[in-house]
Amino acid sequence: MYPNPEMAKKLARERAEAIQQEANQRRLLQEAGLELARPFRHRLAFWLAQLAQRLDAEVMLKLKIPSR
Repeated sequence: MYPNPEMAKKLARERAEAIQQEANQRRLLQEAGLELARPFRHRLAFWLAQLAQRLDAEVMLKLKIPSR
């Protein structure tokens, strides 16, 4: 079973965009002198994502916005 050509193009385009975003992120880190070892960078990204979620939850509580 092969995916239809439209889906294959969409998946290839999404993958290319993800690769480009990672390359851009790495370049920005290098320019800032913050290039990190890959495992540490993933842990840092995970930690920052969790922090953003917590902050989002706190803001929603303060603004009395119902959770999603």
